[in-house]
Amino acid sequence: MATFFVALLLATAALVISGSPVFVVAMRKGRRQTVRKFFVAATAIGVFVAAVTAGSARLEDQCRAAGNPTCLDYGFEGFLLVIAFGWVIVTWTIAGIIHRE
Repeated sequence: MATFFVALLLATAALVISGSPVFVVAMRKGRRQTVRKFFVAATAIGVFVAAVTAGSARLEDQCRAAGNPTCLDYGFEGFLLVIAFGWVIVTWTIAGIIHRE
């Protein structure tokens, strides 16, 4: 359970920090609804990432308990990179669109 909460905190913080351009631009333009939606999306993605992190950690622990010395979940790491890059692309694109309005 500690893995879940640590991952939740770290993932949500990373998403909010990397999405700060859209928060700043939307606040300057007075679009509080956009800020709220992106914050809720960051929290929802953080919960999802935390759940997957906890599941991956559990699977790696079971793999080590079975006697395998090298237990890494490479698919999970790649999945996190796709989510992170997707989030950054979307937030920067939306920030640019809002800035041009």
